[in-house]
Amino acid sequence: GRVAGDDVRAAITDLLQSRRQTEAREALLAELRKSGSGTVISLEPPRQLVEVVSTDPVRGQRGARVTIVEFSDYQCPFCARVTPALAKVLVTYGDRVRLVWKDFPLEDIHPRAVELARAARCAGEQGKYWEFHDRVFASQEEAATLPLDDYARALELQPRDFTECVKSGRYVKSVVEGQDAGSRLGVESTPTLFINGRRVVGAQPFEVLARVIDDELARITK
Repeated sequence: GRVAGDDVRAAITDLLQSRRQTEAREALLAELRKSGSGTVISLEPPRQLVEVVSTDPVRGQRGARVTIVEFSDYQCPFCARVTPALAKVLVTYGDRVRLVWKDFPLEDIHPRAVELARAARCAGEQGKYWEFHDRVFASQEEAATLPLDDYARALELQPRDFTECVKSGRYVKSVVEGQDAGSRLGVESTPTLFINGRRVVGAQPFEVLARVIDDELARITK
């Protein structure tokens, strides 16, 4: 009865207050940036520590000043939508930015996402991880049913090694580790990005990603 209702009301109040604070903070920062070059913004944005491990697929230079960690799902339409924006980021910023992939398949709603995640890593054994990644997201509807052998042919993989890898299940642990890492960070949906630890949720356009990256680069060079 009343106690449960009070708890719910308190939780909603906390959530709304938190959201209002975030919106107010972003509005203040935007206003300060517009007000002239003499303004120094020293507020530190909220960050989370996101561990990058040696088995994570990476695009870009190890020493990049900005690291984007992407928790993603091969059957998620919003993940497909953010992929061109991330590709543009890598072209635009060159060796200043690197992209790290973390598997976060939502298997309850995307029945083939886990299989595709493991197959991508098997393609990676032959140096074709990102080629597999790009091909899936370029024609995501096909990926729901297209035989994995077709990917092997299209990417000119050694078919026997690729098939053996997929059947062996040796990347089961890697995929689960990505899911566990995301869960510890409070990831609930895909795509969720962490730009130097700053959380960005959803299929955001290039302009939104660029604002965060530019801010990070400005902080680093001060």
